[in-house]
Amino acid sequence: MTQTYTSETFKVLIIIQSLAGVAETWSYFIQQEKRDDLLYSFHAFSLTLRETFEDQHLHNCLIKKLKFLKQTGSVITYATEFEVLMYQIEYEQDTWADLFMNELKDKVLDSMVSIVTIDWRNYSEVKKLAISLNQRMALRFSSSKDHTFYTN
Repeated sequence: MTQTYTSETFKVLIIIQSLAGVAETWSYFIQQEKRDDLLYSFHAFSLTLRETFEDQHLHNCLIKKLKFLKQTGSVITYATEFEVLMYQIEYEQDTWADLFMNELKDKVLDSMVSIVTIDWRNYSEVKKLAISLNQRMALRFSSSKDHTFYTN
């Protein structure tokens, strides 16, 4: 069962109760120093916690993976790999559409350019359009030798 907590302070306290080791000691000092800016804001607390204890090497590896990620098979496969990395890196979703489109295959991207009725900043719309066009291309070219270009 998933719990939903509405109070910012309550959310922070739930996280503090789950900490151990150095992070637990850090949270103790936050409470002793009465850091209200952190104790009463879940966003500020979680951001500070992440900045303090995040594995920077892992983060850099994920960024590197994202830089080399390109659509090599279907758009669905590319979108899945892209989303996994984006959630792990925690990029703001308003940057996703541009980053996603940058590494689509040229034929898919060229087909998308003529469509003017979508919000190009909306990742969900861009992804849905790219998948639809990629599937249409795969059907159209399924009898050709080059059909692996469009599918997995």
